[in-house]
Amino acid sequence: RNYIGPQFAFMAFFSESVRESMKARKHIDDIGMKILDRFNKSGTHSEDHSILAHLMRAPYHSNRERCADIMIFLLAGHDTTAFSLSWILIEVAKNPRVASLV
Repeated sequence: RNYIGPQFAFMAFFSESVRESMKARKHIDDIGMKILDRFNKSGTHSEDHSILAHLMRAPYHSNRERCADIMIFLLAGHDTTAFSLSWILIEVAKNPRVASLV
């Protein structure tokens, strides 16, 4: 479980908006964990070069940390765009057949 400071949990008792944000965070965490679960159940990924596969092979202390990175990738617009474009260019550069089509 992700750490929520005692002051935040205390404020949730009094504030509807804090309770709503806690529910939204849990919902986002659940989506990330579903992505991880589906990926893990889909089979062996040793030849998979997707971003998700690379995140799954990277060393993490827990799936919660991996899930947080997945959600940052999906939700953080400017980083997502820059990261995606960089990733695409790297993958195209590694594959001459695809590069010739671009």
